Amino acid sequence: MQARWWLGECLAELGDHRQAGEHFLLAADIAKGWDGQRDHAVLAHLAGDALNGAGLNEEAAAAYARAEELWRTLGRPQSAARAVRARAGTPCGTRSGQKSSRAVRRTTSPRTQPASLTSAGVRPRAKGSPKALG
Repeated sequence: MQARWWLGECLAELGDHRQAGEHFLLAADIAKGWDGQRDHAVLAHLAGDALNGAGLNEEAAAAYARAEELWRTLGRPQSAARAVRARAGTPCGTRSGQKSSRAVRRTTSPRTQPASLTSAGVRPRAKGSPKALG
């Protein structure tokens, strides 16, 4: 879990926000089964930040919602409020008349990817897109 967390931080620092978000989500899934859920909440929030930075707004909103729920469960209302504000600040929708890349990806056949990504709403890119998951 810690290695994926660090890798996510390094990738975010390098500007590869999509990959950073994926590693934060993988780390969060590892922490999901632990007694203490603070790391799980932190990682879900970091994933939201990274996915938002990658322009994956729906996926970021799902990660922020996950973090919010965890923060509330932990009795951390200030942290839950931060997640709510972050989710509220995530742009939604697309310009009129244009399909989003997410909509295109939904119509393509799904490819194998870690369950943590699908549970947070991350879907594979359309075939032929750069940096496709694999």
